[in-house]
Amino acid sequence: AWRQLAESWQRAAPDALHIRMDSELTALPADQSVWIFGAENRFRDNVEKALAVSGAKLSPQGLSIGAQTFPQDQYSLAVSARHPDNDRLTLGWVSAHSAAAIPTLGRKLTHYGRYGYLAFQGEAVNNAAKGLWPVSQPVSAVPVSGRSHTSRATHTKAAARAVIHGKLQRLVSRLPRYW
Repeated sequence: AWRQLAESWQRAAPDALHIRMDSELTALPADQSVWIFGAENRFRDNVEKALAVSGAKLSPQGLSIGAQTFPQDQYSLAVSARHPDNDRLTLGWVSAHSAAAIPTLGRKLTHYGRYGYLAFQGEAVNNAAKGLWPVSQPVSAVPVSGRSHTSRATHTKAAARAVIHGKLQRLVSRLPRYW
């Protein structure tokens, strides 16, 4: 199901998106923004480390942001953070609490581009939480097109809004809309 989601996003930007299995890589590409799919992805620890800067904690049990906790077995999650090897790039991660939720999650993400983190609940993938990372930690958008979207914005509220859920907005704004 993850591959189908990645391929649907790739159809929106065929020259810009490259799909690789985590087993094909020894490290994340340091010269481009990256989406990591799935809770079992071998690069999940990169996301855990990147989110720690924002005060969030990602573990095998789920995602914690402040007092909010989203257990992995109950919530589908999407987050963005700075790329660990290049702070001009971003790292996106998406997981689903069930394989059946993945297609709906992929469609819904196209409507939530301005947020740094998202949590969806149930097979209907109902939004349970969304939010922006602190302005002191702005990140760039994960591009779907071949253009670079590195943020040089100042630390303002407008800049925080412009840096999608850290980076989800620019990514999802270029995905096809599903009605």
